[in-house]
Amino acid sequence: MKRQLTLLMMVVIFCSADIYTYTPTSYVKMNLKGSIKDLTELENRLSSEENPLIINNSIKSFDKNGRLIQFSRFKNHKLFSKINYFYSAEGNIDHTIESNPDGSDYLKVNYFYDEEGHLTHKIYDRSNQKSYNANREKLEVEYDDYYNRLFTKVIYKCDYKGFKLEEKFLNNKDELTRKLTYKYDYKYNLVELKIYNAKGQVEKRIKYRYNNNNDVLESKTYISNRLALTSSFDYVYDQNKNWTSRTEKRKLQENLFTANIDKSDILTQRIITYYVN
Repeated sequence: MKRQLTLLMMVVIFCSADIYTYTPTSYVKMNLKGSIKDLTELENRLSSEENPLIINNSIKSFDKNGRLIQFSRFKNHKLFSKINYFYSAEGNIDHTIESNPDGSDYLKVNYFYDEEGHLTHKIYDRSNQKSYNANREKLEVEYDDYYNRLFTKVIYKCDYKGFKLEEKFLNNKDELTRKLTYKYDYKYNLVELKIYNAKGQVEKRIKYRYNNNNDVLESKTYISNRLALTSSFDYVYDQNKNWTSRTEKRKLQENLFTANIDKSDILTQRIITYYVN
């Protein structure tokens, strides 16, 4: 259960941090400008009681067409996983393959689209995951029981421009395990993310405000319809108006639902390498 909750939080963090949508290039998805080759990101938890703690370390690599081609994550300064992106002739992601540090396959995800090129669903092949634990260490006994409870299919509803409005997460029995819904402003900035449980009840709601660069200025997280966390964001930008440093100041509400939420501020730093024209 603990690992399942961790995976859910990774989904939430992924959505709230980069606000991914389905538009022609990866640059647009991530609100990036210029011809970017590599983006290195280091996320640190700040606390007055201890030294900064690294909670995320990754490198995103792009081709000259602005498409994300590789996403590498590091743990304790060592490669933890690598995702390679493969594209169709139409320019859509066809599938991704996630590999372990030793190069062996861990997870394959296949993407499917409608006639207009909008994403309809993704299929997760978790057959190789059963042989590894959470630290990517090889197991002698497969985790069949655990992985049978994970989602294996994600179904999407998109608007006429291809921006996702709804995600439904289904297990291998086609049972709903989780649902996310998305609401945008007129600039297509995500302004509200809702997270539903398997019974269709809203468990969490996150609302966003933006600055003039379309980066998140403030987010408010509600759990069971009660304000749990307010985050405000300050940025440092480079000459291309891409942020290179972001400080998240977190204000936690003291109530029953916030006992397990970390109140430490977070500093995220980026190193951006550009293609030379």
